[in-house]
Amino acid sequence: MMAIPIFTDAEMHQARMFLRKDKRGDGEGAEAPPGTRFIVEVDLTRLGSLQLDGLVRPRRFDLIVRSHEALPPVMQRDITEIFDAGAARLDQAGALSFQVDPKFTPVRLGPEDDHGPSLVA
Repeated sequence: MMAIPIFTDAEMHQARMFLRKDKRGDGEGAEAPPGTRFIVEVDLTRLGSLQLDGLVRPRRFDLIVRSHEALPPVMQRDITEIFDAGAARLDQAGALSFQVDPKFTPVRLGPEDDHGPSLVA
């Protein structure tokens, strides 16, 4: 876990970033290349808590944006446009999805977490 300081409106805030190398291709079979799994958590004054849950592999980037309440449709559209433009510019495939989770159920980053506490508590 890494704490990332964010300074806004004369206050210090913190984003939390969790990283793990994915050696098994995220369950997509032996042909899926390994990648890096990450989760970034931030608490925003207007939107509340957000999680960015991503998997980065060679030439592919998949991202889930989780929030306690549904993001406004215009915001989802803008985020999708930014994601698609970035992927096209970098010649990347990938998928973006939005999920509402009022409790941010702990996310397991790998099978080794099945017998202990989650990395995201």
